[in-house]
Amino acid sequence: MSPRVDVIVPTHDHALLLPLAVASAQAQTVSGVRVVVIGDGVGDDTRDVMAGLLRDDSALVFVDRPKSGRTGERLRHEVLVATDAEHITYLSDDDLLFPDHIERMLALLERADVAMPPSTHLSRDGEVLTSPWSLEDEPGRSLALSGTSLFSLTGLAHTMGAYRRLPFGWRDTPPGFYTDQYMLMQFLAEDWCRFAVDDTVTAVHLADSLRRDMTPDERSSELREVDVWMRERDGWAEFRRHAQRHLRHQAAEGIVGLDIARQQVAEASRYAADLEITLQQTRAAVEEATLYAADLVRHLDDASQARDEAFRSLVEQRRRGDELEGLLAERSTQYATVMATRTIRLRDSLLRRRGVRALMRWQRGG
Repeated sequence: MSPRVDVIVPTHDHALLLPLAVASAQAQTVSGVRVVVIGDGVGDDTRDVMAGLLRDDSALVFVDRPKSGRTGERLRHEVLVATDAEHITYLSDDDLLFPDHIERMLALLERADVAMPPSTHLSRDGEVLTSPWSLEDEPGRSLALSGTSLFSLTGLAHTMGAYRRLPFGWRDTPPGFYTDQYMLMQFLAEDWCRFAVDDTVTAVHLADSLRRDMTPDERSSELREVDVWMRERDGWAEFRRHAQRHLRHQAAEGIVGLDIARQQVAEASRYAADLEITLQQTRAAVEEATLYAADLVRHLDDASQARDEAFRSLVEQRRRGDELEGLLAERSTQYATVMATRTIRLRDSLLRRRGVRALMRWQRGG
């Protein structure tokens, strides 16, 4: 009988973590599950681990391929186009699935094309952190389409019918995107694609990006402790309680933040009202200053005209003075000429008179 679900487990260099991840995929509450481990350029240590796992489970499949792309995206596509399963879910080789993960995803996929649990991860100090985002509606869809990564690979599930309708499917991821994020954006870009997000955590995600300074042995020890906590100490239920508590904490913070935002909006509104009054007063002052400036310009124009008229009057007076000065000089010359002429005439007259007198005296004497 064909399996109902394939669990795709990509792996590259987590040989110590892989057995626990695979075991969580094998321990599902539903039947018809096939686990497919895709070796993306793995080493002999991973091959040795898989050889032991394959002996214990005939439904386990190991696809061993040379390194391909960033995280072997094309290898995932190769496996999916050849599968006869109806549904697909994914598991990172350093994470764990809850036993009821596939059961809950199948229930969601009855009304959706893509399903996933809430994005939840376990911090290095043991804190369970859950994201409230969903891709079922806005604003999660817009945020994801804009390039924000909201969900990880672990837990993602979809029908094969939906995958076959995609224009590309898994392909090499360009820089700036996570591989699972880039895959989800393909589904989000399709108007026909329906999304569903479970309200219950079904996966334990131990983010590799937060553990890059840990050695393989430290990672293995951490995952084993989590696995023991889950299986032997009812950790599944406790983990979910922690996740719900974190969601409630976020909701409470959101309510407080909303109240603060409302207060800030009210304060901003009051400030805007005060600003509007100030603006109106400023406008009135500007209008008054404009009128004053217009009056000042008119006064300046009048003063300028008066100055110009005074200057023209001064020029005219100077011209007249120059004319009078010329006339005076001319009259002075004429007067001097007349006086000189008269003086000469008077002298000549006197001389004639003296001459006459001398002649008369001479005549008398003779």
